[in-house]
Amino acid sequence: ANEALLASALACIATRGGDGMLLIQSNVEGFAVAMRASAEAVGWETVVDGSLGPHVEDAPDGNGETWMPERQRRYARSGAPRACGPGWLARSPLPREAVSETERHYESEGLPV
Repeated sequence: ANEALLASALACIATRGGDGMLLIQSNVEGFAVAMRASAEAVGWETVVDGSLGPHVEDAPDGNGETWMPERQRRYARSGAPRACGPGWLARSPLPREAVSETERHYESEGLPV
């Protein structure tokens, strides 16, 4: 992640009154985890109070009970930090019209997003 860009975005919001958020959204769990860590490292604060919606309680363990792409299965088995718990939203906080095709597909198949 480009921490200078993340820091610049935070400074931009701060100079305009501090009323803004950064939404990190990816269908690559490892990337999302790394981006959150980078954003927090430069001063972004994760919203953990539930005001943006419910958080992900548990992440699938990659051992076959829940279907997931092989890339995601390997990441789940790697022992790396997972995208679950406070601050990891179970669904997008954006309006329905703004969700990605991937989210729509997963939701229509009853799969975790």
